[in-house]
Amino acid sequence: MKHLRKFALFVVLGSLLLATAAEAQTPTIGVYFGPNRVSSTNVVPNTQFKIWVMLTGMNDAINAVEYKLNLPSNVVVLQYDYYGANPLVFGSTADGVAVGFGECVPLFPGPTTSTELVVAELTAMAITSFPSTPVTITRYEGNPQSPSTAPRYNTCDGTLIDLVSSDGALFSSVAVENTTFGAVKALY
Repeated sequence: MKHLRKFALFVVLGSLLLATAAEAQTPTIGVYFGPNRVSSTNVVPNTQFKIWVMLTGMNDAINAVEYKLNLPSNVVVLQYDYYGANPLVFGSTADGVAVGFGECVPLFPGPTTSTELVVAELTAMAITSFPSTPVTITRYEGNPQSPSTAPRYNTCDGTLIDLVSSDGALFSSVAVENTTFGAVKALY
């Protein structure tokens, strides 16, 4: 009976440890599309759509993030909006961007706080149709004095921490009805 109680105690403790580990999230930077922020979507050529770059799973206070968003070559960005009242932005679409928020942003789990942050909201447009293409987030390449191996964020005490990238996909196709050709043939 004594061994059974010990076993039950170990099962309860093990369950608590697993539940705590399940709650811990990995800091991630992801790319999402459209008003519903989905990770993959069809875009119509010559029509504007939204791209969101978001931090999720955070448990830190941060003041900057650096990354490179790799879009298909036939997608052009028309407008960039970054987090913060007066963000400080370095970089380009070729090297990536480093965005300073101008303030320390607490991103902690809790009833009145969030672990997510929209770093950038972009308005883009596909200029032609294209097959499904990955949209990736990789390391910022614009700072040779402090090279990185992954996208990363800066804590309010100046520590640089790598982020895991959550990639998306875009495709652009023009809808074609099966009956269209038959309807044209019927005219002759």
